[in-house]
Amino acid sequence: MSLANTASSFIPEAVGTVIGDFNNDGKLDFLTSGGTGQVYVGLGTGDGTFQTKQLSNTYCSFNSSNLIVTGDFNADGNEDVAACSVFLGNGDGTV
Repeated sequence: MSLANTASSFIPEAVGTVIGDFNNDGKLDFLTSGGTGQVYVGLGTGDGTFQTKQLSNTYCSFNSSNLIVTGDFNADGNEDVAACSVFLGNGDGTV
């Protein structure tokens, strides 16, 4: 099973997925976001399966997400998550 299939099996509208070791156990995990305003984490078990759970209920004032990025934003040695929507302007003051 591919990562895309794994992510979309528990959040069908998954549009953004990133891979990393988010619980510092040496196993690959993934985060995915979707059109429902939620972020989910899949923690790798080491045998090709993931323990999935909702990480956040909502993270934007809008109900869709297209971007999810990770990094150590506060320099504490842990991966942090930034997720939000991008709304492209139409050039007339609307998106």
